[in-house]
This record gives sequence, structure tokens and C-alpha cells, in this order.
Amino acid sequence: MMHSDMFPMHGGQAAPVWAGCFAIFIVLFALSINIIYLIAMCKIFSKAGYHWAMGLLTLIPVVQFFIPLFLAFGEWPIEKQLKACQQQQTSPGQSPPF
Repeated sequence: MMHSDMFPMHGGQAAPVWAGCFAIFIVLFALSINIIYLIAMCKIFSKAGYHWAMGLLTLIPVVQFFIPLFLAFGEWPIEKQLKACQQQQTSPGQSPPF
């Protein structure tokens, strides 16, 4: 049989402490996930040829929805540069090497 002096916080007294610890854990977890997402979006914009700071637009709630659509359906600056390089390498009388 357990005695009440063995578990001094038994009987519901520890519930607020554990709830507070759990809330702090959830907030820190959500913050870390958002920071990782923000860094990833900045890296994606940078690799696509845009300025890395465009990834900071993910901090704006409504804009967050449209950013993947913009990246998926828009022509990236890096693609424009690639097309320009391919056009320079191909002279007007030759067909592209496929």
C-alpha cells in the first residue's frame, strides 16, 4: 500500500505543474518547426534565383498560402538565365543538340 507521504504532490497538486511544462514544450516545439520552415523557404527562394529574403514572406499568414503556388507555376529567374544561355550557345543556323 502506498502512503501519501511517499508522493507529496499526489492528489492533483502536480497537474498544473505538468500542464505548464507541457505547454512550454508545445510552444518551443512549434517555434522550432516554424524556424526550420522559414530557413527552408529562404533557401528555396535563393536556389530558385530570387532574393533569399522573399522567404520571409512566409511570416505573413495569408501570403503563406500563395507562396507555393507562386513557386510552382511561376518562371524562376534561374530558368530564364538557363534559356538565355542555351539560346546563346545555339547559333541561328543550327538546331539544338538533343
